[in-house]
Amino acid sequence: MRKTVLCLVVAALFPFAAASAESVYVQSAKARVMKEPNFTSAESGIAKRGDKLLVVEKGNGWTKVSSEKNSGWVNVLCISDSPPLDNSGIMKGAKDISSMSRRRASAVTSAAASRGLTEAERKRLSEGGALDYKSLMWAENVAYSVTEKEIDEFIPPGAR
Repeated sequence: MRKTVLCLVVAALFPFAAASAESVYVQSAKARVMKEPNFTSAESGIAKRGDKLLVVEKGNGWTKVSSEKNSGWVNVLCISDSPPLDNSGIMKGAKDISSMSRRRASAVTSAAASRGLTEAERKRLSEGGALDYKSLMWAENVAYSVTEKEIDEFIPPGAR
């Protein structure tokens, strides 16, 4: 009799336990679902941003999950307890501002910016005799073209 009552109580509580199973959401663009809790393991699938995954087990930096598509281990950096937020802009009416934004700086502009000077400033300083950027650029090109063998031949043994 006691076993029957105990079985009925457990059976009655089971749906609540199943309904309260912990779930997580993929936060990154995609999360690799691995067969074992490490990055060198074989991949069992991919979960996309916003996918809801049921937690099966938690490990050291990894969470074992299951979904309709697959099951396996996901790194905790890719998941969260709450769904990801929608992408939204701060400008009213702006649907896609990528057409209004600058893509990338050229290599010359990036190099000049790293030195802290614009093209006009470099020209002005070179013409004034304060600096010689043509020689600097020549020296940089030479430095990048020297091989290890040439360096070894130039530097005396034991000096390195």
